[in-house]
Amino acid sequence: MITASHNPVDYNGIKFIDHNGNMLDKSWEKCSDDLVNCDDKDFYNMLNKILRKNSNLCDIEDGITGHVILGRDNRESGISIIENIKNVLSQVNCIVEDYGEVSTPEMHYLVRMSNFKNELIEKDEYINSLIKKYDKLRKLTDIDLPIFIDTANGVITNKINKLNFSIINDDNGVLNEKCGADFVKTNNQLPIFDEFKFNNFDIKTLFASFDGDADRLIFYTLENNFNIIDGDAQAVIIANYIRKLLIKLNIRLKIGVVLSFYSNSGVFDCLNNFEVVMVQTGVKNFVTAAKKYDIGIYFEPNGHGSVIFSQNAIKIFFSGNDPEHKILQILADTFDPCIGDALANLLVFKCIIFSTKNIKSYKENGSRLLTVKVRDKSSITVNDKNEVLFPKTLQDSIKEEVDRCGGRAFIRPSGTEDVIRVYSECPNQQDADILGLRIAQIVYDMCDGVGHHPEIDFS
Repeated sequence: MITASHNPVDYNGIKFIDHNGNMLDKSWEKCSDDLVNCDDKDFYNMLNKILRKNSNLCDIEDGITGHVILGRDNRESGISIIENIKNVLSQVNCIVEDYGEVSTPEMHYLVRMSNFKNELIEKDEYINSLIKKYDKLRKLTDIDLPIFIDTANGVITNKINKLNFSIINDDNGVLNEKCGADFVKTNNQLPIFDEFKFNNFDIKTLFASFDGDADRLIFYTLENNFNIIDGDAQAVIIANYIRKLLIKLNIRLKIGVVLSFYSNSGVFDCLNNFEVVMVQTGVKNFVTAAKKYDIGIYFEPNGHGSVIFSQNAIKIFFSGNDPEHKILQILADTFDPCIGDALANLLVFKCIIFSTKNIKSYKENGSRLLTVKVRDKSSITVNDKNEVLFPKTLQDSIKEEVDRCGGRAFIRPSGTEDVIRVYSECPNQQDADILGLRIAQIVYDMCDGVGHHPEIDFS
């Protein structure tokens, strides 16, 4: 899948999807790195080495045929990247299929189902399948809440048009420019459009923003100027909804809610009836934790999330014929088991949210996320609990600031850039800002900061 997700239009990247629709297995990540980083002259030798080590087959020249499915978002640069990939794969005995413009969750579905059926499925099977489930669900719940959609000017636009939902983006808008889930969540503000005006709408109207490749979803209303329903709030909504269905059916299943260390502490007050675990950033971490439950609900604050149902839970859902049984059957079939599907999630929430009144049942603490550019991020070592192991004096300084402000905070090196992320949280926003800035400055001073000193842009 060729996409740079929520990033600006001039970025691009690649996402690998395994044969079962999951993200690529870790063992193949290492193989991929080795292959990409070898010299061109060593390419075939490295490929054969990987093949011999990881299969019971011989060299690639011995007739092994690969079968690769390609897809891309709507960035113009994706067209030439796809053509280059096709050219390389044609030289290593691969059959190549190209689905053209697709969302990332759509690609996961198409790969999974093509392997399940042992044939390349039609591209429209994805959206047609979702429409059928959506129609069944809204008839059962008798709810179909109107939602106005910000597509981030991304690939989801065609799907939203097929569903005849209202799109609020400008006709010639640029991908992820002043719109989309990441813009709304990161800046804590409404998307900006030339033609569409939010002040023409009632404060209880529900809006939703996708990201560029449609694996993130953020809801919001105009109450109190701006009320965001991020991944944390979505987890609360779906967890409570599923729990009510199970109680009505007298079904006892183990439900777990998997959240991020970046999740706002206020959300935990609404989840006292659930087992809640916190994991590090990364979809694989969330999916792994969610699979430990009969019903694993995982959401990141950025709006990426899904619900995973065990085979035991699905079997119980199909053992009855009550409306609640049928709703649970559809939910288990609609939520993507491999990755967060923002479109599938939108359709579910559209059918279970009766109104936006009290849609967010908890008060958030003030929070701030900052980044500090450093010369070498590897100079900082952090454990799974976000405690700094080295330099030890840095952890002592962070604790001192946290104790002074009465909040919580942690730092983590970025996985892709030479920056350190600083997260701070306090009962009010001003203290969260002060705490975040103080810690960011400490990181800058102690870890060889580069460029401008940390600051907050309130513009």
